[in-house]
Amino acid sequence: PRRLTGSQLTPVQIAEQERLHNIVLENLAVLIADGMPLEYLIGLDEFGAHLFPQGAWKWERKGAQHVESLVKRDKRQYTGDLVINAAGEIIILEQIFMGKTKACLPSKEIRDQFPQFQFNYSHNHWANHHTKVALMKRIYSWVITHYSHVNQCSEKEAQAQKPTCAVLLDCWPVNLTEIFRDEVKEHCPGMILFFIAAGATGLYQV
Repeated sequence: PRRLTGSQLTPVQIAEQERLHNIVLENLAVLIADGMPLEYLIGLDEFGAHLFPQGAWKWERKGAQHVESLVKRDKRQYTGDLVINAAGEIIILEQIFMGKTKACLPSKEIRDQFPQFQFNYSHNHWANHHTKVALMKRIYSWVITHYSHVNQCSEKEAQAQKPTCAVLLDCWPVNLTEIFRDEVKEHCPGMILFFIAAGATGLYQV
């Protein structure tokens, strides 16, 4: 896969995106036909959000000439990453806060109330290699737990089986590095990475 910088796509490029995506779909169809459950077909994507999001409306004095948005002042943001599967389940919701230690995260008491959440941090609240590898490990841990429950075996036995799961990613630079793919292969041996065609995430991704 190659990353595509912002540009106006030509009909030829659009056709190439469709061709590449069809290859992905064909490979996924083979995995499903070979027995991979839909629960293990997984998609995810990052999004940015304000800590206190504001709507398009705001209370103001009647007759006020200027109604200023609070969003521009609120610089406190986090990166979210919604992880879902083809069975329609939300597996994990990641939140990445800005900071250098766990002190920037919500309190442990709060975190414990949301076991489906993955709380992480980075120096600028953006996803990076460290946060992405941690998320891949969490996803595969979920697969192992689900597999052991369905097949009534221990998680150790499930790990030995190396259950197959497919994860759809975009062509974001962190996802494309060799070290990222190597670490996923090491820590998530049954995980197969597929990539949405560059520049086509708005059309084909979650």
